[in-house]
Amino acid sequence: MKKSFLISLLLAAYLHAENEATLIDPIVKSPLQTVPPFPEPNRLEVPPEDIISSKVVIRDGQKFTIQEIEPQEITPLPAPPPPQLATPEQQAARAAHRA
Repeated sequence: MKKSFLISLLLAAYLHAENEATLIDPIVKSPLQTVPPFPEPNRLEVPPEDIISSKVVIRDGQKFTIQEIEPQEITPLPAPPPPQLATPEQQAARAAHRA
């Protein structure tokens, strides 16, 4: 019983696939482009004479060094650029796209 059902199911799938088969163009992918790695972040260099205290903590197999240092002069971050407001045309396009 199960064998005949399986055969009829496979035959139906084959016939369906034969009727639905169409040729498609292969997808052509561009060659992989290598992306340069992110630059190393700027690290704060603290002279040894500015270190007030140092403590090493080992937790879950990882070693952490916690240091209390003298306050350092750090250059402030530049102000963020002002937000760009959408033009009325862009707002209309977004509203039409949502609808």
